[in-house]
Amino acid sequence: MRSCFRVVSGDAMVSGRFRTGIFAGLLLGCIGLAAPSFAIEIFGFKFLEPEPPDAVEMIDPVRYTVSLRAGQDDGEIAKAVRAASTLIRDADRPASGRAGLLAHANGDYARIIDALYGMGYFGPRVSILIDGREAANLPLDAELTDAPRVVVDVAPGRLYRFGTVSLTGAPQGYDAAADGFVRGGVATSGIVRGTARKAVRLWQEQSHALAEVSDTSIVADHATATLDVALTVKAGPPVTYGPTTVLGTKAVDHAFVEYIANLPRGRPFHPDDVRNAQRRLVKLDTFRAVDIETPEELSPDGTLPVSIGVTSRKPRRFGFGATLSSVDGLGIEGFWLHRNLFRRAERLRFDGSVSGIGRSTDPTDYDYAASVSFLKPGVFTPETEFRLRFGAAEEKRPGFTSLSLETSGSFATNLSDNWSAETGLVLERSRIDDNFGRRRFSILTWLNVLTYEGRDVPLDAKEGYYLQASVDPFVVDNSSQTAVRATLEARTYRALDEDAKYVLAGRAKIGTVEGLSAASTPPQNLFYTGGGGSVRGFEYLANGVTVGGVTTGGQSLVELSGELRVDFDESLGGVAFVDAGHVGAGGFPDLSNSWKVGAGVGIRFNTGLGPLRIDVARALTKSAGDPNFALYIGLGQAF
Repeated sequence: MRSCFRVVSGDAMVSGRFRTGIFAGLLLGCIGLAAPSFAIEIFGFKFLEPEPPDAVEMIDPVRYTVSLRAGQDDGEIAKAVRAASTLIRDADRPASGRAGLLAHANGDYARIIDALYGMGYFGPRVSILIDGREAANLPLDAELTDAPRVVVDVAPGRLYRFGTVSLTGAPQGYDAAADGFVRGGVATSGIVRGTARKAVRLWQEQSHALAEVSDTSIVADHATATLDVALTVKAGPPVTYGPTTVLGTKAVDHAFVEYIANLPRGRPFHPDDVRNAQRRLVKLDTFRAVDIETPEELSPDGTLPVSIGVTSRKPRRFGFGATLSSVDGLGIEGFWLHRNLFRRAERLRFDGSVSGIGRSTDPTDYDYAASVSFLKPGVFTPETEFRLRFGAAEEKRPGFTSLSLETSGSFATNLSDNWSAETGLVLERSRIDDNFGRRRFSILTWLNVLTYEGRDVPLDAKEGYYLQASVDPFVVDNSSQTAVRATLEARTYRALDEDAKYVLAGRAKIGTVEGLSAASTPPQNLFYTGGGGSVRGFEYLANGVTVGGVTTGGQSLVELSGELRVDFDESLGGVAFVDAGHVGAGGFPDLSNSWKVGAGVGIRFNTGLGPLRIDVARALTKSAGDPNFALYIGLGQAF
C-alpha cells in the first residue's frame, strides 16, 4: 500500500482579524526595499520573487460549436454526459488547433463511457461527430472547417442490475448489501469501487496496512442486462509503524517534524494517522508542500517505515491590506511575520493598523492599533499551541472612545477534524470616555471558546456549517463580583443546484452579559450592532440601547443575516442580502422592538484567496443620523 498526500498552499494574507480590501494593491508603491528571504502576496499575486516564464500563446485556436443528443433522456443522463465531456464543458473556449480538438474528442469517449458506467449503463454507444465524421477515425491532420460542428451522440442502452455478487475476505461485520452491493440492485461502477474501497479501509482501520483487492471479476450479460461481480480482498498482516525519515528541510528541526507528525515507532497503523499528520504539518505554515509516504512492502522487521518530504516556505513575510466603507472610512493594515523563529515553527508577528481615514480630516479622530504576537506549536501535545499577545489600541466608536492595553496568553487545541477549543487569560487596562464621563477599567477575563468548522471553503463556503460558542467570565477592577459575557454564533450554507451556482447562506448570533449592570460593565464588553460584519447599512457598531437620546451598549444581542449568492461565471458573482440586529438593555432581549434592519446587493470577484467583496446596503429602519446607504469592500464573504 502507498499513501501520499500533497498540499500546496500560497502565502495567503488573511488570518484572524486581518482582512484585505481592494486598495491593497495601491500600497505596493510604498515598498522600496526587500531582502531575498522576504515575500509578499496580495490577492494571490506574488511580488518580490523571480518573474515566472512568459505565458505560452495558443497557436491556431479553433472555435467550434457543440450539441448533445442523449437518446430518449435529456435529464440525469444528459447532465452526466455534459459534466464528463471536455468538448461540452470547454465549448466557450477555443481548442488548441485541430490536434487539440481531436484530443478532446478522443478523450471524451472514455470519459463519457465511464460516467455512464457510474450510473449503471454498461452497454452504451458513444459517437462524436466532427463535421459529420467520427472523431475516432480522423487523423490528426484532418481537414476541418473554420468553425467545426461537433455532435456528441449518446445512446446509454439498458440500465444494468447486479446478478451474482460475492465479496471474499471481507472484514467481519461488513454488510456490503447495505451499500447496494446486492443481487437486483442497480449495478453502478461506483458501488463496485465503493464496496472494494470500504472493505480495504475497514481492514486498514484494524492495522492491516497492506490490505488490497487481490482479484476482481466483472462479467456483463447484455442479454439479461445484469452484471456479475466477484471481489476478493487480501488483508495482509497487522503492522506497526517503523522509523520516520524527514527529507527536504534544514531550517525546521527534524525531531520536531517527527513529533508533530506523531507516528511513533511501534504504534499500530491506522489510515487516519497519516491524514492527521499531514494536516498538522501543513497548519504549521512553515512548509509549502508536505508529502507523507508509506511503502508498498514492510521492512525486514515487519514494520511500516514512514517518509516525510517537505518543501519550506520563506521564513519571513510581510504584507499590506485595506478595507473601505463609505460610512466608516478607509482602513490600512500591515504586518511582518517570522514563521520559524527558533527552528520549531514558532511564529512572531507584528501588526499595525490605522482606520477611520476619511470620516474626519483630523488624524486624532482615526483609530490606531498595534500588536505583537507569538505562537508556539506542539505544546504538551502535537495538536496544542500556545498563543501570547501584547496589543495597544485607540478606538473612536459612536458611543465611546477607548484607549487600551491588552496582554493575553492562551492554549488552543484541535479536539477532532472539525472541533477546536481555546482557553486562556486576558488582562486589559483601558481608559473610556463616554456618556458616564472618563472612566478607567482593569479587566481580567477567562477566555473559553469552542469552535466547529464544517464548511467546505471557509472564505467562500457553499456547503456546511460553522458554530462558535464563547463563555468568558470576567472581573472588573479587582472586584470580588464576577460577570460573564457569552455568545453563540451559527452559520449554515446550502447549494440549491448541483453545480453550486446558487447558494443560500444564513447566520444567527446571540449574546448576553450577566453579573453587572450596564453602567458598571466596561463598554467594550457590552453589545452593539452595525457595520460590515454585523448589520450592513449602518455605521460600525453604532446601534445600541438608546435612553433619553443617549446611546450605550446593551447586555443582550441578537443578529440575523441571510444571503442568496449567485455565480455568474468562474470569476464573477452576485449577492442579495438582508441583515437584522437587536440590542437589549437587559441580559435577556425583548424582541418586540428596537430592531435595526438593512438590505442590499453586492458583487464578488474571485481572487484565488477568496472573493473580493463589494456590498452596497441601505438601512430599512433608518433613524436620524443614519447614512442613506453604505458601501463595504473587503476580502472573503461577509460570513
